[in-house]
Amino acid sequence: PHAAGRRVAAAYEAALAERPWLRTFDREAVYDGEPLTIEQALSGLCDVGDWRGCDEPPADRAAVRRWLARHRELLRRYRDLRGYPHFTETLTPGLAAPFAAWSGKAQRLWLASLARGRRDAPRAVVERLLRDIGFWRTVMAESRWLIDKMTARAFVQRDLAVLASAVAEAELGDAALESIGRELVPLSARERALSATVWTEFRMTAQTMRHLERGSEETCGIFSAPVPPAECSIIDRAKLSLVHLFYQPRASINLAHRRWGRIAAAVDAPPAQALERLAALVDVSVPRVERYYYNPVGRLFNDVAWLGMDRYVARMANADGLIRLVALQAELARRAPDREDVPAVLAGSGARYRDSYTGAPMGWDADAACLVFSARPGPGEKERSAHRACLPERAS
Repeated sequence: PHAAGRRVAAAYEAALAERPWLRTFDREAVYDGEPLTIEQALSGLCDVGDWRGCDEPPADRAAVRRWLARHRELLRRYRDLRGYPHFTETLTPGLAAPFAAWSGKAQRLWLASLARGRRDAPRAVVERLLRDIGFWRTVMAESRWLIDKMTARAFVQRDLAVLASAVAEAELGDAALESIGRELVPLSARERALSATVWTEFRMTAQTMRHLERGSEETCGIFSAPVPPAECSIIDRAKLSLVHLFYQPRASINLAHRRWGRIAAAVDAPPAQALERLAALVDVSVPRVERYYYNPVGRLFNDVAWLGMDRYVARMANADGLIRLVALQAELARRAPDREDVPAVLAGSGARYRDSYTGAPMGWDADAACLVFSARPGPGEKERSAHRACLPERAS
């Protein structure tokens, strides 16, 4: 599996070296195996976030079995990922180049295979889920691209939602519940940190600005569909020339460095503080002449490039909160307090079991016997959603 992945990566890097203006990459041409597809009948399989999504697909079980059999080799590759202790990315030469194609379908394939045996061997299923969570947490800690960190976070959250449903429905026993408590520690500073990805974003922004300064053929795509150098039209070249009249590359890069530096200094604070600091960031002062006449194009690039970092801080804190929630669920499932005693237990819970934003105890829905963590949305995203982790009957 590793060799197959390295062949794809080598082909990608060779294509970038040959064509710096590369915008698309045909992975299927160098992929050793059948590409993963999800037929329409299985479109909702394992996509809800808990076991219900695997139990109630809009298709029969025979279709699920056929799908798993057809992608047996890819399933093995996904399982083998957890044998690798570290993660690294290929950093592209510019923003125009295609990024790695993460596939949530592969995780859904694996979860579908896992769901088939969860009632016969629930403890083994929990162990595999914990290993998968551990792998994606390593990716979170070691990724330099924001998109990679956010993708790993999404995979962790999907695993956690499934794990929470496993705790709620099965008699796992103390050993399995204790293993959940050992593994699901709050996010480390490195796992949560966004400053390294912020500086990667700055480097890519600066590189795009340099491309524009040189009038490189790669920037043709700013005004038209991606084209090779020989096909960059006269009209596009004229537009580039016009842009250059209102563009100062060094001033633009310096402004970007100041802005990204201030963001990097804010994003790794505790979540509530980080969100406050980002909200309070006053725009870097730019003289009126530079704003409107000297460098309006560079100003525009900077205005667009740095938007939305607060939503990523919120997403990391939400993942941390869900980790704490499921760890607390396992602890209460093991201790099995009476339902009326749960509020007092929550009030006395340790820091690792508390809300990742406020440090307050997790919420409790007594009617449903469920613990509740209220996630925060980022700007422009949906309203906060309540993550729930219900206790099994014996612990409620």
